[in-house]
Amino acid sequence: MKKIVCAFAFALSASAAFAELPILGWYGIPHDKATVGLYRQARDAGFTHLMQNAPDRDTALKLLDRARDAGIRLLLVSPCLSGEKLEENVRAFKDHPGLGLYYLRDEPSVAQMPPIGATAKRIMAIDSVHPCYVNWFGGIEAFENPSRWYGAPDLRTYIEASLREIPVQLMSFDTYPVRIPDPKHVIKSPFRTMKGAEIKPIWFETLEIVREFSRARKIPFWAFSLATAHPHSTYLYPAATVASMKLQQYANLAYGAQGLQYFTFWGIAKNGEAPMQDGLETYVMDRVRAVNAEIRARSFVFEGADAADVWHAGSPLPPGTRPLPKDGLPSGAKSLEVDGGVIVSCLVNGAHEYLMVVNRELFREVVLKVGLSDGAMRVRTDGKITPAAQHLGEYVLLPGEAEIFRIR
Repeated sequence: MKKIVCAFAFALSASAAFAELPILGWYGIPHDKATVGLYRQARDAGFTHLMQNAPDRDTALKLLDRARDAGIRLLLVSPCLSGEKLEENVRAFKDHPGLGLYYLRDEPSVAQMPPIGATAKRIMAIDSVHPCYVNWFGGIEAFENPSRWYGAPDLRTYIEASLREIPVQLMSFDTYPVRIPDPKHVIKSPFRTMKGAEIKPIWFETLEIVREFSRARKIPFWAFSLATAHPHSTYLYPAATVASMKLQQYANLAYGAQGLQYFTFWGIAKNGEAPMQDGLETYVMDRVRAVNAEIRARSFVFEGADAADVWHAGSPLPPGTRPLPKDGLPSGAKSLEVDGGVIVSCLVNGAHEYLMVVNRELFREVVLKVGLSDGAMRVRTDGKITPAAQHLGEYVLLPGEAEIFRIR
């Protein structure tokens, strides 16, 4: 593979509003319960941003003050971000240090996009620093009738229409891949079982398509991990484990995501399986905290990085992905052998090039044997960089875990 001498400049410039790798909690604290203390708990758990509803401008400003005091930023959701006073309200918010992004819409169809685009243009005319946020559908399987949800025949057409209608500075997509078939709704709350769990086949294809558009249009993307268990249609989304969340977030980062999200932060149901339930942390928050701490320790690898190449190794090959070429490893990597399914990513960040290997198996460990050139370094889970030569060269990756090597 030819060496790439620089990372995406767009990822740096478009992320200028973010001083660190953004980690966003969806469904933040209810506005009447949002205190500086709860915001600080979120910050302590590794979140840099929380989605925050505010019924009016005065409430929004009070919440922004509390977020500022806690060192966190808000994805602001409010009816005051529309209507005749939109410009006036944006001027009141735009210089506030507690502001992160302006929320516009979740999962719009193509028909709903023109007015969203018009609102985005009005906001951006006043504030070009804080991005307008729209979260779009990810891959929808054929039996779910994609055109019904997209308003377009497929994901590519849907994204093209989105980017044509809405001038965005970042793209957000949701696909929750870890699920258990449960057509008769036999499994009951609490949903702590992982028995029978599978990976949604279309997940990696979604990441492939989103990465393609992100690089072509020079717009960074954010992606999700599921953190809250809940039943849905013929499937159950089980309680999040460290392995399931690492798998989702490391896969997102391997494909070049510049922001991570969790659905949800605050409980959306009375099942006690969200990170925060009725103002109290649950065992899921402990798991989220551990995942975030590891990712934040390694965040210097990912912030502003270009996922220059992404392959898969192991059988079966996920639909829509590319196999690892036998003779196409990045310079600095001499050989790579695995006994299971992995994602192999070449991340280029400034003068540095990284080889990232993610275990995409949900239940089994994978043995990785990698041969590296002299001078290669290993980025440990605690963020420390050590010579790869001091390691035997055989690594055992638990489900969802990632090994990262600086190879140039």
